[in-house]
Amino acid sequence: MHRTTRLLLAIVMLAGCDGRIGDAPLGTANAPRPPADPNRPGVTPSALCATPSAGPLPLRRLTRVEYDNTVRALLGTAQAPAREFVEDELVGTFHTNVTAPVSEIGLEQYTMAAEALAREAVDTHLDTLLACDPATAGEDACAAQLIETFGRRAFKRPLTSEERSQYDALFATERTVRGFTEGIRLVLAAFLTSPYFLYHALAAEPAAPGATIARLTPHSIAERLAFFLWRRTPDDELLDAAERGDLDTPEGVESHVERLVADERALPVLVAFHAEWLGLDELANVEAEGLDDPLRAAMRAETEALVEHVMRESASFTELMTATYTFPDSATAPLYGRSFTERTRIELDPTRRIGVFMQPSMLTAYRSPVLRGKMVRELLLCQGIPPPPPEVNTDLSGADPTIPPRQRWEAHSVDPACAGCHGLMDPIGFAFGHYDTLGRWRDREEGFDIDTTGSLIGTEDSDGPFEGAVDLLARLSESDQTRECFARQWVRFAVGRALETQDECLVATAADRFRASGYDVRALVTAIATSEGFLHVGVTP
Repeated sequence: MHRTTRLLLAIVMLAGCDGRIGDAPLGTANAPRPPADPNRPGVTPSALCATPSAGPLPLRRLTRVEYDNTVRALLGTAQAPAREFVEDELVGTFHTNVTAPVSEIGLEQYTMAAEALAREAVDTHLDTLLACDPATAGEDACAAQLIETFGRRAFKRPLTSEERSQYDALFATERTVRGFTEGIRLVLAAFLTSPYFLYHALAAEPAAPGATIARLTPHSIAERLAFFLWRRTPDDELLDAAERGDLDTPEGVESHVERLVADERALPVLVAFHAEWLGLDELANVEAEGLDDPLRAAMRAETEALVEHVMRESASFTELMTATYTFPDSATAPLYGRSFTERTRIELDPTRRIGVFMQPSMLTAYRSPVLRGKMVRELLLCQGIPPPPPEVNTDLSGADPTIPPRQRWEAHSVDPACAGCHGLMDPIGFAFGHYDTLGRWRDREEGFDIDTTGSLIGTEDSDGPFEGAVDLLARLSESDQTRECFARQWVRFAVGRALETQDECLVATAADRFRASGYDVRALVTAIATSEGFLHVGVTP
């Protein structure tokens, strides 16, 4: 490893570890949290937004997807080095890097990736990175142009004069010793190991006296929009808009948000949100008879294919919840009693299976009545369920096999230490009883008839008896609480952290516009990206 690169990386990474870069505070990662999972369906924005509010901006590192997308946009590489990086943190089911410090292994991975990417770029397509010919325009001039243009995209803002001088000097020193190409390589690697590349270093304009919020700077708005809607660094058009002042007005922001949401690059983010929200990563941790890595991948791909189709065609939350079709391939088709050689759309029996929550991927990732009930409570109702007390025995392997499986699970509700939580989860989970651990339909379980009836309690607008998972999910798809919870999940994804009480105005505003759109997911995303709470940061008056 080049000594200069290692030293630069160590210095700049240490500078970013306390939530500050230079003298500019970038938010507090450990601010007091609101009550767990605040959920107030039906509360109007006017009731929550009487005083302007916005949440904090803790210093966040790029996720693995953001890193790979950004180096592809900057360098035109086909590599995906971040797949080998230390796993991202999770806030709920969403990927982010907001609290944990960078490990020594992480530092090494960033350095090695930067050097490999820089080497590939100068060895294979340096001419596409340079805006001029060094032989005619001069090496110093061409290097200076690259530093200016590449640095602007990498840092998501123009370089300061001091930064330009530092990178010019770095190039000049290396060029003197090793030549022009090596000078460019080191400059590229240095950009890719800077905290201004690796972190979301968002900044705000000075707050007005007595104000509770401050608007982000135009370049920070551009960065936040690009990473929310495309999960990558802003393109030149968005950076140009920031510099022209286009992002200084609500109309200007909305125009660019509409462009970003309509672009094909937004579709993978729409799919990725749903994969994270649904917790599809959990498939990797499931052990079940007949489940192997190819089937895990095929299950996930089928769910992502359904989500992508809905997002392309209607972007309807209701359709996502109640679709009566799916897209199995040769691996998942047998789970439906079918056989295909390639991915094919099939129509489902709507009395047996509807929507994304009854996909084999979900029924496998959440494979027991308890997990399936917890899934509905947390993902669809935004109701947190605490983990079981450490002294509670959750092993049912010794249960009497002559007793129907449902009755074995119902033993949880008899134990006073378990009854409170299991009374909320288990009746919901029993609704999915016709599906085995791979999501296949079954008429009987272990020789017993299956009882999928139950009663929903503890909701704002959906309490009452149900008969099976189709009935339950169809009801929840029409629930205001479920729809607001979905909006809340999108806000969590957008801000990349746990929500604060100051975010409640943003949630309510987004949910209100989501409702007005007829529950169009793209309209919800646009509402979040153009909201005051997303374009501002909270401050202490």
